[in-house]
Amino acid sequence: MNITQMRHFLVLAEKERSRTAADELFVSQQGLNVSIARLEKELGSPLFDREGGRCLLNENGRVFREHAEIIVRENQKILDYFSGLHAAEKTCFRIAASRGSLTEFGMEMISAFKKDYPACEPEISEYGDNSVARMLWEGNADLGFDVEPVDAEKFIAHRIFQCRVGALIHVSNPLADKDPLLLEDLKGQRLISVDVNSKVSAALTAALQQKGLRLQLQFVEEVMSVHRLTEQNQGIGFTNKLLFQTLRTPGAVFRPIRDADLFWNVDIVRKRGAKLSKSAQAFYQYIVSRYSGDKLIKVE
Repeated sequence: MNITQMRHFLVLAEKERSRTAADELFVSQQGLNVSIARLEKELGSPLFDREGGRCLLNENGRVFREHAEIIVRENQKILDYFSGLHAAEKTCFRIAASRGSLTEFGMEMISAFKKDYPACEPEISEYGDNSVARMLWEGNADLGFDVEPVDAEKFIAHRIFQCRVGALIHVSNPLADKDPLLLEDLKGQRLISVDVNSKVSAALTAALQQKGLRLQLQFVEEVMSVHRLTEQNQGIGFTNKLLFQTLRTPGAVFRPIRDADLFWNVDIVRKRGAKLSKSAQAFYQYIVSRYSGDKLIKVE
């Protein structure tokens, strides 16, 4: 039995549905179910009654919750104490960034910051869209560059970059000459997008559903594959204006989709209530003061 299992148990007890609890914890539904099953096996007793898709605490579960709440709360107090004890001394801090969010604009921000604060050293790692929030939530990163939407109840977020999302079209396709381009124009076309679980792909799918359109979608693992397949005229890619300008895909043009409010918005994000070191706080304030609000970077 460990603290992670107890946290999983408490969230499932609150939410009563494993899918909702898994989303809250930034874990897979299968992973959550395995964690709970191992906990129940170790205790030698089920903690929930399963009824119609709901997980309801039984008598043993209610008893266990009383103890688990105390243990998790005290564990967090210990972590907060020692985190605060050393936070002011740290010069290195960790940034979790959504893949592609540091392309050009992000690295320029970091380079400018390091010139003004040479003693501060950000350690940067890139992750899939849905992993940045998990890294912040679990305390494995101090700050994040994350793609919207961001959970406002758990995180403080400031939009620092906005980029138009649209279609990457091979010049031999008649749609390459169409401007404005509408979602309905894509009927009969094969669309290529990155990672079925990415936030951008989710926005595309939602926009198509809103219009009542059912198009052929192919999802690939890397954004480079979207551009490569478009270059080979294998379909119409779904990308953003910045990546189009950066990757310079030969034989393709970028066309914004005018009847859909599709943008790739990047925020600087921190976990609510988390203590930041002086270095991380300096970076956070530096980015927010120079790039958010009316100073937002836009690529239309």
